[in-house]
Amino acid sequence: MKLVYTLFIAALAGFIFLNNAAGPGLVQNADRTGSPLGTGTCATAGCHSGSSFSPSITVELLDNGVAVTQYEPGESYDLKLTVTPGSGTPPRFGFQTVALTGNDNTSAGTFGSAPTGFRTLNIGGRTYAEHASPRTSNTFTIEWTAPAAGAGEVRFYAAGIAANANGSTNGDGTAVLTAPLTVTELTVGTFSPEALFSQLEVAPNPVRDLLTLRAQSEQSGEYQFRLVSLSGQVLLQNRLGFQSGENVHTIDVSTLPAGVYLLQITDGERVSAAKLLRR
Repeated sequence: MKLVYTLFIAALAGFIFLNNAAGPGLVQNADRTGSPLGTGTCATAGCHSGSSFSPSITVELLDNGVAVTQYEPGESYDLKLTVTPGSGTPPRFGFQTVALTGNDNTSAGTFGSAPTGFRTLNIGGRTYAEHASPRTSNTFTIEWTAPAAGAGEVRFYAAGIAANANGSTNGDGTAVLTAPLTVTELTVGTFSPEALFSQLEVAPNPVRDLLTLRAQSEQSGEYQFRLVSLSGQVLLQNRLGFQSGENVHTIDVSTLPAGVYLLQITDGERVSAAKLLRR
């Protein structure tokens, strides 16, 4: 009897360790991100009890390393999650996240191939990303591809874990976003390349100081040039002359803050555009 009891305790400890080590999607088939679809947090679900480390979690959507609040349909971005302990030095970290859209909270976009230590999985018809094993790093980055045009606003929900790695459920800390990271669809109607020009190229991209603009124009004219932030603010504009054939212009962008911009050239009716990153 003593042997049976010992084996039972060992099996139970192994199950608790699995519960503590793997993400809640795999172990519990549950959303713990704090989203409207969630059924409790990692703490209230009994997976990680205690209130150690007082962690918080932040989420950023990065376009070539620059945080953005708008997405271009079909484009790929990096979703970066950071679990920051408020006290102590937790040796292990974990996370779970989901991207939702619409009033019915459907999945928005797709997560890329999960790197080592991560996994993606389906819960209730929606795709989640989470840790596959406890991580020593408190930052998690996974590729996310934006949905097709017309999806509208996307909301990222996320939960984070700061764990003491003692093999049990106690002494850990949990966190969820106080509000989802919300990104809006870039609906600027200028993403119709070659509308004004048969060819438009910008280099280098990313750029620091001087931008070279090459355009193949079918006719001569003077057109409005502008650089627009993803929030819609025009930060640089002037008029440029173009001849029929190939044109080259050099633009000084050194005074602009680092970020992602839309480069637009228009005659008032037609527009050619390109996306530009300034580091």
